Amino acid sequence: MNTTETKTSREENILLEANLLARFVYLSESAHMRFFVEPEISWFTTDIAYPNYLFNTVLRAKFATPEVAHAFINGLLYDAEARQMAIYWFVGPATQPAQLGEYLETYHFQPVFPLQGMSLKLADLNENLPFPADFTVKRVENLSQLREFVTVLARNSGTPPAIADEWFELEASLGVEDSLPWQRYLGLWHGEPVAACSFVSGAGVAGLYQVATLPPARGHGLATAISLTALHEARRRGHQTAVLHSTPQAVKVYRQLGFQPAANLMLYLWQK
Repeated sequence: MNTTETKTSREENILLEANLLARFVYLSESAHMRFFVEPEISWFTTDIAYPNYLFNTVLRAKFATPEVAHAFINGLLYDAEARQMAIYWFVGPATQPAQLGEYLETYHFQPVFPLQGMSLKLADLNENLPFPADFTVKRVENLSQLREFVTVLARNSGTPPAIADEWFELEASLGVEDSLPWQRYLGLWHGEPVAACSFVSGAGVAGLYQVATLPPARGHGLATAISLTALHEARRRGHQTAVLHSTPQAVKVYRQLGFQPAANLMLYLWQK
């Protein structure tokens, strides 16, 4: 790999982490969330104990020494046990120390989601993809649509209805205005809400998140279509680059749109 490629990869990795952090900085404007940004760690917590990375997660860790890392992990788990909540933790190429994933596993964190970071110059977005028949995409602009948006995500992830209600309250507290950095999209197939996605403006790029299609509607190109709609809007708002974190199963979808692989990440989970 030449020097230019190395610099490009490093910049992409920085943008991936910075946009993810910006997403939760925006979420922290909700009264339902407590967000902590310190020199060595960025993490947030809510009163929702259910295991979902939107509720209680460490986003960034750059510990100076292994001793500092262990001290923080011990303190975090003491609080988690007292509150009976689950904790997620993102580990990526910028994480320090490099062995942090191994440390987490000694504390019974489980590696649950390998994630492929990806990036796209929006000028290279593949526009030549078929749009499914009888499929429409709407920007979420009122609380009724937001309720449907959260319901799609909750059903897709198997989240219980009671937790989905708390999830809705968290999202609703942030608003749905067109001027906000977090824009959500709802996909309706044959008139029924079956797909969702969002993008977050942060660190100078658009981050694509929450792409979901309910199982009965999969295999018809809906995830591609709703992502394409969101990316069109991100480009219209002046963004030149988009980033995302993909599960292995979805990489093919994003490659069709023109995304290229960047950093690999792992999402760890601790729960009793």
